[in-house]
Amino acid sequence: METCGSVILVEEFIRYEEMGLNTTADDEVREMLTDIVKVCETHVKRVGNFMKNEGIPLQM
Repeated sequence: METCGSVILVEEFIRYEEMGLNTTADDEVREMLTDIVKVCETHVKRVGNFMKNEGIPLQM
């Protein structure tokens, strides 16, 4: 259950980071947020693949 909760939290972080991307004009901040989104998306994908391989249903 904790793995599923982790995925949900990281997906929520992505939404906040996307809001930051949409509200800043600072190039340095945009670059940092873009990098963070990529890391979070990779995490969600890896954990999602793990859960699928282990037969854990994803309800996203």
